[in-house]
Amino acid sequence: MILGKPKVAIEADEQALPLYRTVEDGSGEATTLNNLGLVHHSIGQPQRAIAYYEQALSLHRAVEDRGGEAVT
Repeated sequence: MILGKPKVAIEADEQALPLYRTVEDGSGEATTLNNLGLVHHSIGQPQRAIAYYEQALSLHRAVEDRGGEAVT
C-alpha cells in the first residue's frame, strides 16, 4: 500500500491494470489484482479482497507464474 493511504493505492492499481492489459503482461496484471486484494482486505472489505485474489490466482495460473501463484 502506498504510504498507508489505501485510496491512493487503489487509484494507482486501477490505473495500472489497463496498462498491463494493453501490453499483455499477465504477471503484472495478476500482481496488481493481488495488490488490490491486499488493500481491500486492509480496509475491512474481505469479500472484495477475495474477488481480487481469485482473479489474481487464476491469471497467475494462466501465465504459469508459480511464484505469483504462491503469494496470492
